[in-house]
Amino acid sequence: MKTIKVYLLKLLKVPSFSVDEQKKIIDSFPEPRDDFDRAYFNYQCNTRGMFPLTRVLLDFSCFFAVLLFVLLFIINRIFYRKKNEKRDAIIICAANRVGQKYSYEGRIPEDLLKEYKNIIELKLDVFPKFTEGVFGINAFKTWLRFFIRHPFSGFINFRCLINIMAVNKLIITYSPKAIIIARAELNNISSIVSCFCELNHIRYINFMHGEMMATMNTAFVRFTNFYIWDKHYIKVLVWGRAPEDQFVVYQPSIYNFHVQKTYAPQYDYTYILCGNEYTGIDETIRSVCDILKKLVGYGYKCKVRPHPRWSDIDELNRVFFGTGIDIENPKEINTEKSISDSKYVIGTFSTVLTEAFYMGIKIIIDDLSDPDLLKNLENSMYFLLDKKHELLSNVISKMEMEKENA
Repeated sequence: MKTIKVYLLKLLKVPSFSVDEQKKIIDSFPEPRDDFDRAYFNYQCNTRGMFPLTRVLLDFSCFFAVLLFVLLFIINRIFYRKKNEKRDAIIICAANRVGQKYSYEGRIPEDLLKEYKNIIELKLDVFPKFTEGVFGINAFKTWLRFFIRHPFSGFINFRCLINIMAVNKLIITYSPKAIIIARAELNNISSIVSCFCELNHIRYINFMHGEMMATMNTAFVRFTNFYIWDKHYIKVLVWGRAPEDQFVVYQPSIYNFHVQKTYAPQYDYTYILCGNEYTGIDETIRSVCDILKKLVGYGYKCKVRPHPRWSDIDELNRVFFGTGIDIENPKEINTEKSISDSKYVIGTFSTVLTEAFYMGIKIIIDDLSDPDLLKNLENSMYFLLDKKHELLSNVISKMEMEKENA
């Protein structure tokens, strides 16, 4: 089943665009009139370049799927028995479409936990699930407003129906004052869900889960509130024409680390791997291995920290076998311990690098394994490029000069 999901996601994947090209696409749209326009413009951005036949087949098949699912959600409502489960707020912790689960520990805004006392945390395999929505008149009216504007856009109409009816079930079940979620900025329908929740006097709140850069994946997105880690991310999201008045800056507790000054790290360098959601291994892993072998050759002790969900450990063991580079187990060693056990942390873009920055560990940006990456990171407004850091090319050059002069 997982293989089928991965195949479908690859089929739906559109060609990559440069940051400049993405900005031109975003700016080609008029000023959105409302949340329905925001959702539709986001969808248009993120399907730009999709193979036309794929788009036609999706819209055609989803047009009929909409009719079947409306009937299904009506049946769900007829047989649904509401329990007495009233809550002040709902926190949704969900995996992605290929089943990769995320850790929300230390990321949920603490002021929301203080504001809403009676909270339920829903740990779900995925949200929303296709078949679990419940029909409601207001939910249907909200969806119908979108359908009337774009009747022939079957795919996004289907996604809109699934999302609204799933949220409607939460509202019927828990009567919350707020629905709190992470990573929803990547959902085309989030702006419409925000509108639907607010019509029911409910706040729809999104919070940052990991590093964000300028991309049309988050173009035009709006929530009642969007909690972000730094003012820098306002610039990043407004670049994609997201409304500025939604943002709330907070510091997640994952950044409240303090490294003991008396602690002696066992490693000189830790390289943070990003992994790959589809293949399980970084595209530049061979180059990374060669760079770290140089550091080992200069007498430094090195380790790599694989991505806890997107890494193929067996393949990594084959790549690093016999190199003297240790492979850390991210499921046994938490981020704080991993970072504090190293003098320097190397990587490209990763939330772990940001955590290391807040912990006072020296940051090295890898500009060697992918020569084009640094320029792309600059164009994408990468957070750490505005903070104190070193470039890996400079570090290696200094070592080579010292070796020559020795």
